[in-house]
Amino acid sequence: MQEAIFEAHHLVPLAEAGEGKTRLADLALLCACCHRLIHRMMIARAAPVTIQDVKTMLPPA
Repeated sequence: MQEAIFEAHHLVPLAEAGEGKTRLADLALLCACCHRLIHRMMIARAAPVTIQDVKTMLPPA
């Protein structure tokens, strides 16, 4: 059986959030593929991308 692997994604980019402690409410757990997708979209758009933005692009599960 394979183990699930999740990565923590900052909902507000650290560059915008500034210094401080990260709270659990500031994070979302994503699979590695979705986490990479969000960051690649942010680079391509030169703007933050939300999890909801990605959900609207994906076919229903």
